[in-house]
Amino acid sequence: MTIEFTDTYLALGTGCGGRLYSYRTDSPPSALQLGPLIDSLARGCPPSTQGHDPDALDVAFDAAPIHYQRTATTLTLTTTTAHMTFKNTGLARLARYWPQLAPPSGAAAANPAQWPAAVVNGIYFQHPPTWRLYPYVVAGSLSTVVGYLSTDPLHQPCTTIKVPDGIETDCAQPLTRLTADGVLIILGGADGPASRKPPLHPNSTVAGRPASITETAAQDDCQVVGAQRQIHVLVPGDRTGRFYPIQLTACFAGPVTAPAETTFRRLIPTIAYR
Repeated sequence: MTIEFTDTYLALGTGCGGRLYSYRTDSPPSALQLGPLIDSLARGCPPSTQGHDPDALDVAFDAAPIHYQRTATTLTLTTTTAHMTFKNTGLARLARYWPQLAPPSGAAAANPAQWPAAVVNGIYFQHPPTWRLYPYVVAGSLSTVVGYLSTDPLHQPCTTIKVPDGIETDCAQPLTRLTADGVLIILGGADGPASRKPPLHPNSTVAGRPASITETAAQDDCQVVGAQRQIHVLVPGDRTGRFYPIQLTACFAGPVTAPAETTFRRLIPTIAYR
């Protein structure tokens, strides 16, 4: 078992995979409440004829309430059935997969060359360490979102419920409202003819392709989460299918949006096809 944690995120690793959660705590040693599962890392467990025993940590987390004692290097969890102490591995192994575990240094935050890299749906980019990646997928009939970046903790935007005729999935925004000066980057967007043909008036080049970059007051999804400004990046696909569309919509909350907008403009040149 490997555990890494910050003040906001708790990552659990096993020999076969791992799980990343957000969490909230009261003053120690009091209650710990896990947020929704943000992401999982599955490398595949070897086959077993006897099956797998229940994960002790899953069992512990299901046994509310959870009390904790956290120091700089250890996390102790106490439930009605277990008492476990974990030593933080130093933000090494799991932080490779979840950069939100690694607190940014001043140099890394300022230098795009030192930003964490990500590949989402075949698109490579680098992003500021404090803009955390959430690989949530929202697939609809008119649009497809393949992930988000945000300075705020996000939750799974889709919920599935049983209905008389089967199941129904309802999707909304991954947060209710951005905090002051917060940022939400939506990876993906509308599916349609406009996203597949060259823009009528390209004004930039992104990933070596003609692109349209528009900066406006917040609209649609950005307006819903309380943003004041937005920047939209569209790289249309081509007719051969060799190049597929790239879309990013960056939402910026006030009262001061200029620094985050400048940072997003520095992200754009890192975008490339993979």
